[in-house]
Amino acid sequence: MKTETLERLYDAITAGRISRDNATYGYVDSDGLIRNPDLALYELEDKGYVRLHLDGGIEQLPKGEAWRNRPRKPGPAAAQFSDQPGAAA
Repeated sequence: MKTETLERLYDAITAGRISRDNATYGYVDSDGLIRNPDLALYELEDKGYVRLHLDGGIEQLPKGEAWRNRPRKPGPAAAQFSDQPGAAA
């Protein structure tokens, strides 16, 4: 699954939008922004970022917090001088 999808789901968990539907035992997003979060939740659990409890609770683990707050790679560096190769003239 894409990293962006997992990050959006983790943010939804942090915001308290993900809960379990007692009728289907599937997880739902109260805002409807993330459809069918079940598979992504299981992937987050497999990676050790969250723990899913039998009562439907979702516990965020320290490893997940570290993953979500990790330093990102900077984007492509802009050329500083116009005479560098690849710089717009």
